Amino acid sequence: MITFTPADEMHRLAKRAMDNGTVASRQEAEALLRCYRIALSIGPDEAIDRHHQAALLTAVELGRRVFLGGVTVEKDLDVPLNVPVSPGQTLRHAVAAAGGTLEAATAGIPHISIGGLAKQKSDGFSIRAVFDGWRGGIVPGHAEGPDRGEIGPMALAPMLAAAFAINEAFLHLLGDRPFAGKRTAGLNLWNLSRSTDWMSCDASTPELSYLPSRLWLIGLGHLGKAYLWGLGLLPYSADAKVELLLQDVDVITPSTESTSILSDRTMLGEKKTRVTANGRNGEDSPPPSPSDCSMKPAPVTAMSSRSRCVAS
Repeated sequence: MITFTPADEMHRLAKRAMDNGTVASRQEAEALLRCYRIALSIGPDEAIDRHHQAALLTAVELGRRVFLGGVTVEKDLDVPLNVPVSPGQTLRHAVAAAGGTLEAATAGIPHISIGGLAKQKSDGFSIRAVFDGWRGGIVPGHAEGPDRGEIGPMALAPMLAAAFAINEAFLHLLGDRPFAGKRTAGLNLWNLSRSTDWMSCDASTPELSYLPSRLWLIGLGHLGKAYLWGLGLLPYSADAKVELLLQDVDVITPSTESTSILSDRTMLGEKKTRVTANGRNGEDSPPPSPSDCSMKPAPVTAMSSRSRCVAS
């Protein structure tokens, strides 16, 4: 039986609250995090769109690690799942598997809309996760989103928008960020210059045409797992031949779940490489994508040693 150190068992945001003096003990920190809750919503048109599904599931996966009081999702989710990041057949199943609770939002808690149209201005925290082309970010719930381009969303833009939204809600709950929820914030993944206006169309951005076929990932911490999540959202064709080599020496600890997507408490003590290679369904490959989806998870090879590795 594997035993974990106190550091391995501590939620990383609890450590943050202790380090900055917000609380005096781990127990107080964890109690504080259990008071954090958010609500997500998605409209009927967005619920059947694979890009908005990707944004919603990213928000749930990230949100449940930050807001320990719960992540609720409202609206009708009984639609086919069109992104291959969950073994479920419907968006409802995927949200539940990711850790979300399907229920109406409680008044007074931060609210994030996944796309959709601008809404009536409200007094509370309400933002929209929005994206188009290579651009993704957040706007206040009542504000217009980014200009629409001709090429449609690039597959990583929804993930980017969801990450911005979760971060903004967390900043709001900290209580000392008066700007949180009242601003627009985002990035253009094609042009990361500070002078670039992510809300405006960029005629120089191309359609996504090339995807990696062989990758060697060294380190499966929070960045490595996030990289793999993004890789799973890319539009590989059904017959794509992709090879991944995963390399890490560590095992999943209780604290891993607080920082790393693609991990949960059922994996404690397992090698990060192995559980990532096996996928959540415990088989030797990730779950197959739905028949109407062209995106395909890649086969993976796991290695647990940093000392020797040959990419294959």
